[in-house]
Amino acid sequence: MPIFCERNERVKRHLELVRAIAINIQKTRPLPVHIDLEDLCQAGAIALIEAVDQFDGRGTFEGYAGERVRFAMLDCLGRNHQELSLENGPDPRVESHENEIADRDEAAAVARAVEDLPVREQKVIELRYSDGLTMDRIGPQVGVKKTRVLQLHRRAIDALRTNLQAAA
Repeated sequence: MPIFCERNERVKRHLELVRAIAINIQKTRPLPVHIDLEDLCQAGAIALIEAVDQFDGRGTFEGYAGERVRFAMLDCLGRNHQELSLENGPDPRVESHENEIADRDEAAAVARAVEDLPVREQKVIELRYSDGLTMDRIGPQVGVKKTRVLQLHRRAIDALRTNLQAAA
């Protein structure tokens, strides 16, 4: 079977994963009025195709693709909200301005808490949540094995939780 056909088959086999993630996101947070489930699925399908092309065989494809799809959908939500606000001004149907300010304040608090982490833990958090890398892929970037990455990640998350709770 030609490589192109294998690629298409892999994408088709995992389209349900895209829909399941979109439904989960829809259930866990209210979608802005200008974004529907199909918009999320479209962003997820593009991420799935990219995941098929970039997967290197480390870990499970489902785990890798799931993370890529989820990040793409969340990025779609954030980007579309920003574009709508810039183009049309505030939409009265979108959550209140106070919630946006609170979200920005929370993001700033998290950023400050991350800056307080040791450099290696900062790098693990950045690679995991900003770059979307798996723990397997973070190891070589940081110069440690996956088990050590897991330890650093756990320590960083615990420190962030403690620092954020203390700041609240």
